[in-house]
Amino acid sequence: MGGQGFRQHRAAKRRKPFQDSSGQEAPGYPGAYENPGQGRRVRAKGRPCPAPCAICDDGAICDAERLYLALDVRRVYYSAYVPTGVDPRLPVLGKPPLGREHRLYQADWLFRFYGFSSSEILDGAHPFLEENIDPKSNWALRNLQLFPLELKTAEYAQLLRVPGIGPKSASRIVAARGASRLTLETLARLGVVMRRAKWFISLGGVLAFRNDPDSSNAPGRLLERPEFLRDQLLDPAFRRRDEAAAKAQPDLPWTAD
Repeated sequence: MGGQGFRQHRAAKRRKPFQDSSGQEAPGYPGAYENPGQGRRVRAKGRPCPAPCAICDDGAICDAERLYLALDVRRVYYSAYVPTGVDPRLPVLGKPPLGREHRLYQADWLFRFYGFSSSEILDGAHPFLEENIDPKSNWALRNLQLFPLELKTAEYAQLLRVPGIGPKSASRIVAARGASRLTLETLARLGVVMRRAKWFISLGGVLAFRNDPDSSNAPGRLLERPEFLRDQLLDPAFRRRDEAAAKAQPDLPWTAD
């Protein structure tokens, strides 16, 4: 095979769409799944930023998206900034921003494998990823009008937008709903993280969290307590220990009479 033919073959192979076990074509960028060609590392610093730029999370993931689309790179790597010496020209950090590095990898995963664009994850008004909540849950909180999602009819790409549902569990839902009745118990067995997903899904028109004995008996409205849903989506290390707040369950906007 000549050089030109090999390059065309490799390019075609790298652009082959990924299909999960159910035959659903997963969203993602060319080269996200196939043989790597190029890589790039982005260093995550811990400095404040008033506008989108290279040291903001917004700028970092926009740069990564351009690398995936324009240069067809296989991976972009993120590294927390760790000072190696003392110099007044170097940023001064209390500790390496490892949490920020972790969030950048999560955001990168969203537009590589979940079909998100960088502008959906962050924008100029929100240039930084939050430390205590993952990017996908944060996106869902900003787009409550898209929920609840009916699992019996939702498309694979829609399932990927639900917090707590990933590519494997989404493909399992698509495969299972034609053969069995979906319940909270079966969803958990399929790999769905119900602690996050139950607030955003319905089963046969019934909101999933209403069938959860731990979250179905509280009065109130989410609009009157806007921090409630956010508290439920916090990473466990950041969850509040207020037992009264944990038990109180206001209605979500789409359950209002």
